Amino acid sequence: MKKIYKYIALIVTPLCLMITACDEDLPKNVESNDFTILESISIVNAGLNGDSTVMGKVDEIAKKVSFPSLKEGTVLDKMRFEVKLSQGAQMDAETYDFTMNEGDRKKSRILTVSNGKRYREYMATISYPQFGADFSPQNSRIFDYSSNPLGQDMYPDFGAMSTRSAAFDGEHALIVSRLAESSLHLLKLEDIIANKAAPNKINLDRTGIAGGTYTISSGALAHKHIYVCNLTTAFATSPLKLYHWESPSATPQLILEVKALEGAGARYGDNMSVNIDEKGNGYIFFGDLASTRMLRFEVANFTEVSATPKIISLQASAPEKDLGAWMTYNQVPGTSNYLNTSYASPIMLVDADKNVIYTMKATAGIPLQCVDARILEFNNERYLLATTARRAEPNPFPTVYIYNISNGETIQDALENLDNRETIEPVFSFSLNGLNNGAPGTNTGWAIVDSKLYVFGSSANAGFAVFEFPENAD
Repeated sequence: MKKIYKYIALIVTPLCLMITACDEDLPKNVESNDFTILESISIVNAGLNGDSTVMGKVDEIAKKVSFPSLKEGTVLDKMRFEVKLSQGAQMDAETYDFTMNEGDRKKSRILTVSNGKRYREYMATISYPQFGADFSPQNSRIFDYSSNPLGQDMYPDFGAMSTRSAAFDGEHALIVSRLAESSLHLLKLEDIIANKAAPNKINLDRTGIAGGTYTISSGALAHKHIYVCNLTTAFATSPLKLYHWESPSATPQLILEVKALEGAGARYGDNMSVNIDEKGNGYIFFGDLASTRMLRFEVANFTEVSATPKIISLQASAPEKDLGAWMTYNQVPGTSNYLNTSYASPIMLVDADKNVIYTMKATAGIPLQCVDARILEFNNERYLLATTARRAEPNPFPTVYIYNISNGETIQDALENLDNRETIEPVFSFSLNGLNNGAPGTNTGWAIVDSKLYVFGSSANAGFAVFEFPENAD
């Protein structure tokens, strides 16, 4: 029995010492009548001239302070406040530094109110007007017709590598499948949203469409006009053809037929990039399967296509030799520059003659497999949009990526800044899943509808999805 007591004493004594030590380390309530409540607060040196007052809001329960958005030009490193505090209380500083990192539009820091031995901390946040899109899950919507298991079933036309081209303009999605008669069709955005896409699809008239290894292969939408080309492997036996529909109910018009083109190579129609402005003027680009040449056709008034294209020779070295069947050539809005991309080639900033201005780093945080890259602007912010193609493992599943590239005066500046970030993270990404695909035709699209940003991404054997993002709210 003595041994038991002895062992109990050996156990209890250290426990008592530990409890005593812990008790000494715990903060104790300070008995005091000195209160530390922040009753009200205002910024008194806001605005470009530092003479504006902005009243804040105090959330005493959450211990947070917020303000309406400040005007651009407000001095942030010496922010002064006018406050109403508990009697005898004081702030911990006369001015506060709210300097933001480059590209940021919001800053938070702690304000401390003290009174005698007591103090209380509040998290204060100041911001400029919020631009761009709200990519948060609670405010965005996804209309998923892909292989992602979290959504509904994959749109059936994307199976068996049949749909290698799709497009989107904010009103319709264009589905260009190589399968049956009804495979060339439009889906209304409103039907996509309402989950009525397949039952309400709009089949395009195919009168006069004939010829080619495949009679339809690639398509595009431009200012409510519809363009579809065939696939040719030899001009002499199957001319390259381009068709135009003025509206969804129109009869197709053959606007281009190339029966012979010396020095042009072979096999065109795996890809087609239509870059036409609101007046119907611009260029249409085709890249050959072998990555040796590109054809650039000039377009006027939507349907007047030059009979003889400019033949652009591609270099026999990387990255141009890797462009292949999935190359795309998309104009940067408001500029004469384009983004040239492909499954196995990094994103290149080029001009209309394929002169390379800047090539993004192949080792950057942007997957090499990004296809159909586009620059979009929404609510005073600029973004890079792309969807990856999955030809084989270990390539990632087809995924839609959006990067904020607002930082930079020019597009080249913006791409270089993105390349040089310590950590490159998209503001949004969504996996379409899908099987390995020997012909991963992959597309993107975007539009602004009723002050909302809509983004489209698709890939053969994976399906498509449309994403809705509202404007960022202050």
